[in-house]
Amino acid sequence: MIIRKYLGGLLVLSAITTANAQSSIQGNVALEAATTPAGHCMVALMRMQDSLEMQKEETSENGNFHFDAIADGNYFLQINYPSFYNYTSAIITLKDSTKIALPDIVLHLKTTSLNEVSINALKSGLSFKDGKIILSTANNPLASGSTVIELLKTLPGVILDADNNITVNAKAGVRFMINGVLQQIPEAQMMLLLSNMSTESVASLELIKNPPAKYDAAGTAGLINIVTKQSKIKGYNGSIMTSLGMGKRFGGGANASLNFRSDKLSLFSNISYLRRNPLTDFSMNRTIGTANDLQSIRTTGSDNTQLHSININAELEYELSPKTMMSLNFRTSPGKSSDHFLAETNLHNAPLPYNQTDFTTENVDKYNSPSITLYARHLFDTSGTQVSFTADYTNFRYNESRANENVFYDSNHSESLPDKAYNNLMDLNFQVFTQKLDFTKTLFNTWVLESGLKSSFVQNNSDNNLLRSYPGTDQFYNDPAFSSIYRYKEQIFAGYVNAMKSFGNISLQGGLRAEQTLVNAVNKTNEEKLHRNYFNLFPSMSLAYKQSEKNSFQFTYSYRIDRPAYDQLNPIRLFFSELNYGTGNSNLLPQYSHNLTLDYNYNNLLISSIGLTKYSNSIYRYTYSDEAAGVQIDTIDNLASRTILSYSLTFQKQWGNAFNLQLSGMTAFCNSKGVINQTSIDQHSLMGYLSANSDLLLLQKMRLQLNARYSTPYIDGIQHYSQRGSVDLALQRRFMADKLNVVLGIYDLLYTDYGSIKSNLPNQTYYEYAKNDSRRVRLNITYRFGNMRINRQFNNKQEEENTRIKKVE
Repeated sequence: MIIRKYLGGLLVLSAITTANAQSSIQGNVALEAATTPAGHCMVALMRMQDSLEMQKEETSENGNFHFDAIADGNYFLQINYPSFYNYTSAIITLKDSTKIALPDIVLHLKTTSLNEVSINALKSGLSFKDGKIILSTANNPLASGSTVIELLKTLPGVILDADNNITVNAKAGVRFMINGVLQQIPEAQMMLLLSNMSTESVASLELIKNPPAKYDAAGTAGLINIVTKQSKIKGYNGSIMTSLGMGKRFGGGANASLNFRSDKLSLFSNISYLRRNPLTDFSMNRTIGTANDLQSIRTTGSDNTQLHSININAELEYELSPKTMMSLNFRTSPGKSSDHFLAETNLHNAPLPYNQTDFTTENVDKYNSPSITLYARHLFDTSGTQVSFTADYTNFRYNESRANENVFYDSNHSESLPDKAYNNLMDLNFQVFTQKLDFTKTLFNTWVLESGLKSSFVQNNSDNNLLRSYPGTDQFYNDPAFSSIYRYKEQIFAGYVNAMKSFGNISLQGGLRAEQTLVNAVNKTNEEKLHRNYFNLFPSMSLAYKQSEKNSFQFTYSYRIDRPAYDQLNPIRLFFSELNYGTGNSNLLPQYSHNLTLDYNYNNLLISSIGLTKYSNSIYRYTYSDEAAGVQIDTIDNLASRTILSYSLTFQKQWGNAFNLQLSGMTAFCNSKGVINQTSIDQHSLMGYLSANSDLLLLQKMRLQLNARYSTPYIDGIQHYSQRGSVDLALQRRFMADKLNVVLGIYDLLYTDYGSIKSNLPNQTYYEYAKNDSRRVRLNITYRFGNMRINRQFNNKQEEENTRIKKVE
């Protein structure tokens, strides 16, 4: 196959070798007063250009270290030793086989632990770097005891509606990664997992607006990378946490972690349990027809849900040599959701033999998503030549049983039809196997070349059965018209080349990614088949200009895709009630987008961004009514085009060590064109988003955090979304030398985190309102044990790189 030969050649093109260098560095490390050698101390040789670790060596018993075969260039040393302050050297320039013997390096004893410092000097959990927005959970009171879905809402520009559909700066089509591995399970199931994933196992969320070519091209609104916690502390340590929450219903959770880290071996484990019992009140109102012949169908009811989930994350990392490391990660998240719907539907002038129906639905979802990831990295030389390999296998299992019973009444509230019941049974087995090989090479000490290959194999077996009752009995039969055995296979082969170059204050990056997609699907019930085979090139580039120490600009561009998921392509009907079902669209096409962003950063105080996104074949979900049957249908189609122009501004400021503030705002202009349910639309809309987060150190060990957010009403195609917002408050207090951490939080204090959706089509309207149990009080108690002093070698990489560069300059 031509494309496979093309992709296989990408790594060969990048494997350019350089001549061997003979420079060396040697030195000695001693502890305070230079009287005690720092034996078994880790010394890292860092490249000045990008703070990349080139070599790492453990000192001898006498504190000696020695680096050999170093390429010409500028370097610095980074030394970390438990209970002593970090050491960063001045610039070391190597040229023409330089041999350098450094003066003795003396490390100084710390007087306080990092934990004591961090609670007495607040730091923003939000940071901006290289087109990324990074939200850290470290020392973030509101994140304690929360779920990833709740944490997502605090990312600037991220909006989730009542059905957990997510947009970023008004753009749909965001995709998720976990530790850099793209999650390819369907969107609805992914959001279900995130709704039950505890933040206690998460270190940070990274929003990548315009990913470069080394990332998957999926995600027309960008990527959100969920970074799980790693062991940062030498020796052993751990924590236990309990969370108790109360709204309309009780809920809670627990978490335990146990970690060990030595110079070569790292073990990390985390297990969490979540229990949620939300109560949602909802209403839906539909009108069909004209004023002279108007049908009205109104449903009101409640949904009482019980959620139970367990999340397990374990990782083993081993350093085979100073240049080679391997890690093995295992994750699983078994869960169960039980919903009890109780609703009443009243009909006026509808062409149905009843005026009212009362229905109850018992819905039970069981799911699990075990995955295992193998990662290996080898550093070839001191110029930065390295290769990494990642293999990931995920098996998502999902089982749903939806039992619905209906009672029908006439205008006199007498039963007009025999009772009806049906069971919707779904069994989903989704398997994903990916392999990725990445290669990095530095050329001529100024160019960085990246290349890689990736293959992804997806197989989904989906069995759906609709069991209907014989009228007036409790006997069921299978309805073949609404049952299916669906088999879906998808293969993606990809390769990329990405180059980076710095010219003084200007940094340039450009890349090209090639992806070939093969889809084969068949509905074995009716033998309907789907075959697709298409090839795409996805260019990306960025240009960064640092005008001064305080002013920097960055322009980025990327071309991206969203492929329809199996459930979006499967046309089988899934009934939610007697008068409502959802269905896919086998003719749905991939969605593409051109994305341009211009960012300006003033001293990390003001960060502004202008974005322009142009979609083609925009994937669009909507609701309409079948006028003859009075049935509401949820489906999906392609819009011809969509254009979104957005502007965002963030202000963040730290006042001393006791107060910091972040204010974010976004406004977007949207234009959608296409045909929805045989109706042409050319719709323009304007929307906005505001958020504020503040931290105040009240006493030495007490912290107050406030987060508020608001999104304006907006129009998306034929659908109108109402405003919504939230105010969250948390009080944190530490005890027992910072080992005991207590957080009292109040979420959605004003009870405004809910909204409504209204759809308008000729001669029909649809209105949906849902108010969930979002106002809650939550108490979280965490106890940490073991070694509490953090070796900064394993601290936040972004913070380290900034610190290193400042010290060296």
